[in-house]
Formats: sequence, C-alpha cells, structure tokens
Amino acid sequence: MYPAHPDCLLITDRNQCTVLISLRECQSGLSYRKGNVDTVPKSLQLVHKHGLRPTRVFDTYWRFAAARQELFMKRVGGAAPPWTTVPVLAEHRFTNPYRASDRVSQYLIRNVIYSGEQTPTEIFFRTLLFKIFNRIDTWEYLRGAMRDEISWETYNFDRLASILDSMFMQRRRIYSAAYIMPSPPFGEPRKHRNHLRLLEYMIRGQAPCTGPA
Repeated sequence: MYPAHPDCLLITDRNQCTVLISLRECQSGLSYRKGNVDTVPKSLQLVHKHGLRPTRVFDTYWRFAAARQELFMKRVGGAAPPWTTVPVLAEHRFTNPYRASDRVSQYLIRNVIYSGEQTPTEIFFRTLLFKIFNRIDTWEYLRGAMRDEISWETYNFDRLASILDSMFMQRRRIYSAAYIMPSPPFGEPRKHRNHLRLLEYMIRGQAPCTGPA
C-alpha cells in the first residue's frame, strides 16, 4: 500500500490491477493485507492492468498539489500570510489544483453556465463561446453590445462578428493570454470570425450529443 497523496492511496488487488483510491471511497468493510486489498469498490477507476511502480516523483507530485490546495484554502479563508512554509510556493505563483477555483472559471460557472436557459444546446453554446476567448471583458462587452441574452436561439453570425470586429478595431484584447487558440480554417478574414464559424459548425453538427453513445 503506497501513500500517493494525503487523501489517496495506490492499491493493488488480487489480480494485480492497480487503482488510485480516495480515502473517502474506502468503506468500513474494506480490508487490507500485505499492501493489497481483498475488495475494491466498483466505483474505482482502473489505472493500469499490469500494476504501477510509483517512484518518489509520483508521491512528490501529489504532495505538491496538496500543499497548493492548502495554501489556497488558507488564502480564501481569510488567514493572514504567510500561507505556506514551502519556499517555492511562497515566492512564485502557481495555478490552483482545481480549475474551478480560478477567478475566470468561477465567473464562467456563476455568470455563464447557470445564467440563461438550461438546455444542453444553450449551455454548450454559452460555455464554448466564453471559453474560446476565455476573457471576462470579452463576454461582458458582448453582453453590453447585444443588450439581450446571449443564446443559440437568437444567434446571428454577422451581429456577433461585428461586435468582435469593433473590439478588434479598438485594439481591445479579445482573447485571454493564458493559452493560444489557433484559428480554424473556415475562410473568414479574422481569427474570431473563424471561431464563431467553428462553434456554429459544431452545434449544427449535433453537438452536444445528448443521446445514447
């Protein structure tokens, strides 16, 4: 039984199948013997059929993630700094272990995903439209310029594209600098226009698929 993370265990069953188990999923009846388990909950996800041989790096990876999460919880909980005794975490900035904890992701969840009609297509449209640019200022500019709810039902390519054109002409940043979004080849003169074409192409191609696989 290998301690991969303060809240997780790496366990091998009788068939030498290695799984990463959350301590929360351990049932009171789960028994351990010589590093193996007699019963593995059905909810566990298989990591490797032939077993893993974790190194110290694996252990360090999870402990580093746990230290970052501990720092985050202290900061948002209002504790006074310093929030960590780990020098590298105290001196440098890192992303949050959970993506949903990020400022932009929190905005997406509160003001985009759960704001508006809650059908699969509308949620998909709003979420992808936001995430393509991944910038709060762009979303709020679109909302202000359209003066009504952003939705696939009322979607008009020329209208939305012209609003983004206006941002571009004002030399306002449309895309987040967090990562690069390549321009898809849909024949439009501007990157943001091609991304709008990509989004409408996906939805007209029946994305998201909500039926049986």
